[in-house]
Amino acid sequence: GYAQDLPTGWSAAYAEDGALYYVNEQTGESQWEAPLPQSYGVALWRLVPFAGVYDEYALGAGEQQVLGRFDMMAQSPYVSRRQCVVQVSADGVATMTTTGKPATVCRRWGSEWYWFRRDTGRRYRTPLTQTEPHILVDGEQISLDCHNPEAAIYTVACCQEAGGAGAGGGGGVEYSDDGCWMWNGV
Repeated sequence: GYAQDLPTGWSAAYAEDGALYYVNEQTGESQWEAPLPQSYGVALWRLVPFAGVYDEYALGAGEQQVLGRFDMMAQSPYVSRRQCVVQVSADGVATMTTTGKPATVCRRWGSEWYWFRRDTGRRYRTPLTQTEPHILVDGEQISLDCHNPEAAIYTVACCQEAGGAGAGGGGGVEYSDDGCWMWNGV
């Protein structure tokens, strides 16, 4: 998991309510957002747990992260071990590709879920089935479980713009007063 990749001098801990936080062992200061691992350099994208998933991931240019059943707090037999791959290109554009047999679903905050299925050559009846790879935008959400989309969600966060342009498209994420991610509607 991500906590294993913490920079030297950082540790992960759990608050009384079960929320994960991070402690700088040198200064004693704590924070909710994970520090960037030294191996990542500057992260362009983060996959931030929103509901029902454990680890936060940071991805830089040229890196990828497999998401699947073992990222879920309550594992589902309807989610593959390798459900989808989030990949960041050399120019900082993040994409998601479904690799599992079930669909992976995405949405912008507050909108309907869109289904993404791996290319099997079959046609699907739902008009929401999309082609792949899907270019991700800041604030978009990825659900690993198409049977229960609200059960296992990551929020995609763009941490830095690549080449002066918004990596992966427009939009933005803001925090509400309780620290939860909110899509800003762009």
